[in-house]
Amino acid sequence: SLSARGMHTLLLDGILKAFKIPANLYFHDLLARADGRIDDKNSLTISHFTSKDKLYHKEDGQKTDFSWGTTMTYAKWRSRWGPDLSSVLTLARSAYSTDSWTKTFGSPKEGYRIGLKDLVGKMDLVKGGSGSHDMRFGLEGIRHTFVPEADFGDGMAGHDDEGSVGRYIGFEGAVYAEDNFKAGDRLSVAAGLRMSVFSHGKVTRLSPEPRISVSFGNDNGLLAKAGYSKVSQYIHQLSSPTASLPVDMMVPVTGKIGPETSDQVSIGLTLNRFQGWEISLEGYWKRLRNILEYKDGVAFIEDFGTWEGDVSAGIARSRGVELLVRKTEGRTTGSLGYTLSKSERRFPHGSISGGEWFPARYDCRHSCSVVLDHKLGRSWDAGAAWTYSSGGAFTVPEPDGRMPRRGNLRLPPSHRLDLGLSHHKARRRGERVWNLSVYNAYNRKNPNLVFLVSGEEDDGPGSSLKTVSFLPVIPSVSYTRVF
Repeated sequence: SLSARGMHTLLLDGILKAFKIPANLYFHDLLARADGRIDDKNSLTISHFTSKDKLYHKEDGQKTDFSWGTTMTYAKWRSRWGPDLSSVLTLARSAYSTDSWTKTFGSPKEGYRIGLKDLVGKMDLVKGGSGSHDMRFGLEGIRHTFVPEADFGDGMAGHDDEGSVGRYIGFEGAVYAEDNFKAGDRLSVAAGLRMSVFSHGKVTRLSPEPRISVSFGNDNGLLAKAGYSKVSQYIHQLSSPTASLPVDMMVPVTGKIGPETSDQVSIGLTLNRFQGWEISLEGYWKRLRNILEYKDGVAFIEDFGTWEGDVSAGIARSRGVELLVRKTEGRTTGSLGYTLSKSERRFPHGSISGGEWFPARYDCRHSCSVVLDHKLGRSWDAGAAWTYSSGGAFTVPEPDGRMPRRGNLRLPPSHRLDLGLSHHKARRRGERVWNLSVYNAYNRKNPNLVFLVSGEEDDGPGSSLKTVSFLPVIPSVSYTRVF
């Protein structure tokens, strides 16, 4: 199979200028996959994915180019060793990179480059067929290559990633065992343990990761479930509190900074009593340790060799309730989903926000989605999707330049309506589909780009918040041929 898509707003340049949008963007992605059966017991899958996004913004004498992309290639060898034993061998390579350049009239070009490359080897064994037990075992090895680089100018244009100062290599390994079993017709239990290890230079970290989930159903279509899991992460993601784009830095565990760990408890109910309807309600609570944030007054790492002094380690907590109602039968189907959540962080040593709790950057209090699909006839389908999310937390310095409590400003909420109409027609071999769709049908100007603009206020230096929206109403036509 082969699929590709792309968009370049040069095709919509007149529309963008009409809406006075000082931005331009494009993206493309490609997915190729080949599956082959070698014999009755062995098969091979090879897949490649690549994507690239780029944003261009020019206003008030300043030009910014921002791009990010991902590439992944993997091969999976599946083997069946017997009636109840099978294995999957996976080899993969992935790479992520972010580049940003800013040039102000009369000044040299400045920017940064960030990258992370992984080589992965993994073996999974599945033993089942007994009727009540489904056991899984596996081991995994990953070679991480961190390519961080900050604040390089014209003199470092074209600098080779592999030769970057601050290039770090870390090795991560894991072994796990899991048993999914049934105790009677109503009770199901899944329990497992994963032991992970990370090595970077002279630093070695070992973390146990237990997990268990239990579900119980009755004859009235009611299913209750509860679970607990512990997860460790050896790569920390550093995000600037005053940047809305993903200018995140990935840094490894060191001798001073341990892995990020999380404990999560969840409990939920699912009701399938009414034909064609499904209702689920789930609540969760999560506690995290060893999360990293830039200290007050630090917006980005200037020198990667001293990054440990620019950050602080703290704790976080997150909890929420999720409701989902689905209609799965009839000419009209769809779903209604709503999530109420809260995510906070705290740094007890007082290096950030005076040691008090503050909202996380991606804290989203309300999130809602409504999806409807309707069959107009034997060949026509119509669909609509409306999404809403409350604004995330943003940090704006005080007029005198001091750093306030983190997340002192909420961005505007984002919402939009997407519409679609499809016509299906059977062919001698397969089917063809024409689709007409409209993205952001009522032209909601959501804050796609948010940044601070420095200026001089009456009472001293200050900054103001500016939002840019560059995704207006966009119609599209697509043709699909299924063989």
